[in-house]
Amino acid sequence: MAARFIDKRPVSIIGYMNRFLLFFMIMLSGYTVLPQGLTRTDSIRQKLRTAGRDERPLVLFELAGVYKNTDTSLNSRLIDSALHLALKLENKRIVIKLINDLSNISYKQQNSFLLPLACQALALARQHNYLPEKGESYTNIGNLYFNIGQCDSAISNYVKATKIFLELKDTVQYIEVSNNLIFSWQSTGNFDKALQLSEKLLAFCNLTGNKNLIANQLVTISQIFDQLNNWEQEKKYLAQAMLLFIRLNDEYNVANIYRYMGVLCQKENNLKAAMDYFNKAQLLYTKNNKQRDVSTVFSTKGDVYLSLKEYNNSISMYLKALEIVNKLNDNYARVYIMRRLGTTYSILKDYETALEYLNQSLEITISMNDNRSLGELYYLIANVYLNQGKIELSEKSIQKALQLSVSLKNFSQQKTALKFLSNLMYKTGKYRESVDYLRSYNHLNDSLNLLEIDRQMTEIQAKYESNKSENEILVLNLEKEKQKATIVKQRILGFTTVVILIFVGLLAVVLYRGTRKQKEANHLLTEKNAEINRQKEAIQSQMKDLEMANTEITAQRDQIERKSVELQQNNQLLEQQKVAIQEQNRELQVLNATKDKFFSIIAHDLKNPFNNILGFSDLLAEGIDQNEPQELAHYAGVIHKSAQSAFTLLENLLDWARSQTGNIKFEPEMISLENIIADVINMTASTSQSKGIQLDYEMKEPILVRADKNMISTILRNLVTNAIKYSFKGGSVKIIAIGTNREIRIEVHDKGIGIKPEETGKLFKINEKASTLGTNAETGTGLGLILCKEFVERHGGRIWVESQADAGSEFIFTIPVI
Repeated sequence: MAARFIDKRPVSIIGYMNRFLLFFMIMLSGYTVLPQGLTRTDSIRQKLRTAGRDERPLVLFELAGVYKNTDTSLNSRLIDSALHLALKLENKRIVIKLINDLSNISYKQQNSFLLPLACQALALARQHNYLPEKGESYTNIGNLYFNIGQCDSAISNYVKATKIFLELKDTVQYIEVSNNLIFSWQSTGNFDKALQLSEKLLAFCNLTGNKNLIANQLVTISQIFDQLNNWEQEKKYLAQAMLLFIRLNDEYNVANIYRYMGVLCQKENNLKAAMDYFNKAQLLYTKNNKQRDVSTVFSTKGDVYLSLKEYNNSISMYLKALEIVNKLNDNYARVYIMRRLGTTYSILKDYETALEYLNQSLEITISMNDNRSLGELYYLIANVYLNQGKIELSEKSIQKALQLSVSLKNFSQQKTALKFLSNLMYKTGKYRESVDYLRSYNHLNDSLNLLEIDRQMTEIQAKYESNKSENEILVLNLEKEKQKATIVKQRILGFTTVVILIFVGLLAVVLYRGTRKQKEANHLLTEKNAEINRQKEAIQSQMKDLEMANTEITAQRDQIERKSVELQQNNQLLEQQKVAIQEQNRELQVLNATKDKFFSIIAHDLKNPFNNILGFSDLLAEGIDQNEPQELAHYAGVIHKSAQSAFTLLENLLDWARSQTGNIKFEPEMISLENIIADVINMTASTSQSKGIQLDYEMKEPILVRADKNMISTILRNLVTNAIKYSFKGGSVKIIAIGTNREIRIEVHDKGIGIKPEETGKLFKINEKASTLGTNAETGTGLGLILCKEFVERHGGRIWVESQADAGSEFIFTIPVI
């Protein structure tokens, strides 16, 4: 396919005919290959019929993705046609996108043409300076290099991609490629760089405020600590991620955390706890229809049973996992599970069954060109052949494993293969070959140890250089302090010198004026000199004391600053933990209230109408011949009223349940408020007529509002139904709609029993019991008002009530004008 893509010679008539036939196949493919009712396929076919010249290659490529797992031949032909059509376009961006999409989707297959194709996309992006496409091309090339085991080249391309996405301020792509870079560093054993970049990314995610990004980055850091066997830190980060995913109501990622915790308990040999976590994960995966992940849990539980030496249970789990991945056509998972089955049957000494699974796994792995897994498979097969006494076949398999490990520079597998060959040669009496393989093993082991020592020495040297620089800075600071002290000392000595000169001048004047007092002056001069010497010594002593005090003050100041920083960090940490605990407590209170409300509705409010229906329908059925028509009509009326009450409650309950699980989509559109109000009045007409209540609405001019039609209808229906329920017979209910430039205000007025002031505060709260009987003893749960509040707030509006006992109520809500 790559050769045909690069070849730009004119297409022959036969080529055009082939393309016409291919296009005809595409148009009929949804009716001949795929099952009926696949909305995605129908949609793509429709897009292909109406697509313009520039869009057609992209739509062809999208259609190819439908056949990726069902018809690989048609998939390849569609991709090939998409690329040829793209080459005829002047829009090079479409060509680059197609190539990048192809290499991004297919890179795990290790096709030889993908890397040159991705490099060609990069060349085009560079030529036209398309920054987003350059970043995507570097990412895809990095993926391809990583998949063939060339992690250094992968890292180089990932680094270039991150710089571009950072320049473009593309947060999502920057984080995604950075995590690829982290994984590459983990694969090369450079955990320090991986951890450093992960913590940098976590800080970056915290700045965005996106809890989903933060939680996923916490999981990434936890897996680095997992590879470092620092399980305490791993648990810490997993717990933080779990709390965020629970707040986001993300059951899928909560299940993932359960699975990670199960694997961690498995490593700690706490197999009972591991099974508990795996079972929790399996329940959530099944609930969310994540069959691929369910198969992973089965496979992991098989590993636990294998550790417990419960081989039959282990095989049972692996077979369940295999059944799912066969339906999903997931070759990667199929290869792993068959390998585990082969290992288990080998332990049970059922070597024929073991070889059957291992050879099937080998066949699929070869078809996928997954050389990274082939080496381990050849080793497992060689071990089975050795146990069967088939020495020649065992040697042949382990030699293949050795060749692969050398070509991929997989030193761990290379050591394993050399050690196996040394033992194999020894068992067959080929002692010279055994010694040669053992010598090669020791040489490789020593080389790897030397490399590890060099790496450690490099790290130590880097730390030494860092400490050396810090010490040099400290010496420079001390020199500066010493210079300052010297300057102070010089100033004091200068002052002393001036004082001495003044005294000498005074003495000279005295000597000049009178020789008579020469002796006295000499005596006085001697005393003055002695006094000056004492002052000089005192000043020098004070200077030393000052230098010592300055040194001590500097040390104390540094210590105080360090303590202050530590105290601030501890206070921040405590405050964060306090906020997290308070938030968790609030969420738990709401969850408990929700649970209590749900059980209250099921146990009482939903049960009572059905008791009435069952009881009166039984009386109606048994006494239809004996009862008078008036009694029969009364029974039928009670049944109708109870059924209507149960239906209204069930409708609210279903809406509320969908709202709590996030299954109600918010889909705003331009709607006529007058039409919504008219529909609600028609829906509640029978209820209002049975109580003789007049329904009316007031709207000075037509109002159009951008809102979710179903949610607004549900809000009005609940408010009008409540108004009818609490109105007296012969009363009236009125809906008033007022539009302004900023918001739409809707009021529902009734002249019923009203609400006491102490009861109004309980409305719209799920943890408060605020429902009372209607004027005809109608029951309620208060759930409708809670649902109204949630739907109004989804629109960014407010809802409240103005009421007095025995004077009626006004329920009011607003919707912002967008």
